[in-house]
Amino acid sequence: MKYDFNFLIKPVVLILGLFLLVACGAVAVAYAQSASEPTRREHLLNGLKLLIWVEPKNPDVTIKLRIHSGGAFDPKGKEGVAALLADSMFPGEQTKLFFEEELGGELKVESNQDFIEITARGRADNFERMLDTVRNGVLNLPLTPENFKKIQAARVKMIEAESLNLSKLADDAVRKRLFGEFFPYGRSTEGTPESLQKIDRVDLIQARDRFLSSDNATLAILGNVDPKFAVKAVKQFFGTWSKADKLVPTTFRQPDAPDKQVLIIKKPSVERAEIRFALRGAARNSADFAAVQIAAQIMQERWQKSLPQELRQNAFVRHEPHVLPGIVVFGASVEGGFAETYLKTAQETFAKILSEPLSADEFNRAKTVVSNDINQTSGAGVEEKWFDADTFKLGASYNQNNALSIVSVAQTETVIANWQKQTPAAVAITQAEGNQIAPNQD
Repeated sequence: MKYDFNFLIKPVVLILGLFLLVACGAVAVAYAQSASEPTRREHLLNGLKLLIWVEPKNPDVTIKLRIHSGGAFDPKGKEGVAALLADSMFPGEQTKLFFEEELGGELKVESNQDFIEITARGRADNFERMLDTVRNGVLNLPLTPENFKKIQAARVKMIEAESLNLSKLADDAVRKRLFGEFFPYGRSTEGTPESLQKIDRVDLIQARDRFLSSDNATLAILGNVDPKFAVKAVKQFFGTWSKADKLVPTTFRQPDAPDKQVLIIKKPSVERAEIRFALRGAARNSADFAAVQIAAQIMQERWQKSLPQELRQNAFVRHEPHVLPGIVVFGASVEGGFAETYLKTAQETFAKILSEPLSADEFNRAKTVVSNDINQTSGAGVEEKWFDADTFKLGASYNQNNALSIVSVAQTETVIANWQKQTPAAVAITQAEGNQIAPNQD
């Protein structure tokens, strides 16, 4: 007797196909949910936190080390200590050229008010050489008198060149106007030619001893590496890194309210004028942080729509959060160099957009923009969220999307209402000579 099983083949194939489709979908969803999670997390005995993301298809490996202290701790009058400390890790161009020419990658160091961060990228087969180079730059800081003089002179030269950047000058001036000279965010973290000249080698040695410690750092590795081997290598190269005697808390006296008058900075022969208004923002770990982000985006839309056409092209609203309360900056620039012509209009626009009622449509649009910005982080940027959790003491369970999702219209209205109560700092850079204070134009 013959049995014909052909009638069973099609249903079986369909069932198998559906099973594979569901299984692949489940794997894809699981990967999407865990893609930002490190493949492996470790805490070394010396307190160094290690995060590893394995990327088998990536021919390169990236090593990032963040020190969770920055220019906020620079002594008053010696602004730029943290920046010089970062510059001294890999002085000159030799190490950077080594990464480019020998390791097929790059090496850079960033410093700001809140942290110092090293990024080293190269071919995966050079992983140990890269790790050793980063280790030497941090643990064996080449702070010889000769190196110190070189990096000091190089930074002074760089800052002097940046003095021609009117946008940066306006940003720095409005921060100082808002926070004053004693609160750290009112001072230049990059330093000034005058403050840099006051710094000596002992200042950098003291900063090194206070902040370059294993328990004040997080190390991330991303790329085609064996996680077991990577952990072993990190323990070998960084295991002798010492802990700090005690970590320095981020506490400073709160600044006074800013002067109500507009600071007019007159510069000779400028071809573009800059206008800035600034308000107190939120600390990165504040419960209101997500609401402030949404409120800043709402102000960005209103600011650009409401300003005269001449000021719109380079208009912006920017929230800069920090370990301590940050700053919300409203900026605009205009060709011609005469800010005073547009100052009253800009002041009126600034007051108007703060006082307008908040609509549900505005709120939803801003929330979507902020959410999209959060979710754009991918690839080598995935570690920044984990670094931020350590720098800003957000807690291991913090999720920025979750924090954003629960923000209400009422909470955002409260943020804007609090801004209305503040005295804004105001600065204008215009064409002329010398500096003067202009009466506030209500």
